[in-house]
Amino acid sequence: MHPHFNAGDQRRLKQALDRARAARHFRRLQAVLWVAEGRSISEAARLSRVSRASVHAWCRAYAQRPPRTNLAALLAEKPRSGRPRRPVSRLADKVLSAVLRQRPGVFGYQSPGWTLALLATHLQRLCGGPRPSASTLRRRLHALGWRWKRPRYVFLRPDPQRAKKNALC
Repeated sequence: MHPHFNAGDQRRLKQALDRARAARHFRRLQAVLWVAEGRSISEAARLSRVSRASVHAWCRAYAQRPPRTNLAALLAEKPRSGRPRRPVSRLADKVLSAVLRQRPGVFGYQSPGWTLALLATHLQRLCGGPRPSASTLRRRLHALGWRWKRPRYVFLRPDPQRAKKNALC
């Protein structure tokens, strides 16, 4: 057992692990618990697929916590910097649904059906702004109840040479 941990720490970490809902929070608690149970920092880092420095920081934060600190708040993920997601308005949902109800040929495209790339290009031209990513489009389509399928090719008329082709085999 690591010198900073005792049996009570193991019990508290196990209880917190049972209540953890976020994957990153679970991973942090699990790594600290492994160290508390006697595994090395290196082994806990390897099993958690994080750096040794991360496991050291999590163990240090746990060891230096004030008494009766909420473990969920202690090892929970802090807000990250970065640009927040742009909210998608209802109008955008209506525009997307209206576009999908039409064939691409209506808008002048030489395509029998919508592809993600074609849909992204069309929406960028229609609405302006940055081109939506494929993952954003998939997420929006799913939220709107649309299902994305690969096209099935169907012959319009039977092949007149089919009987001859089958006879050769």
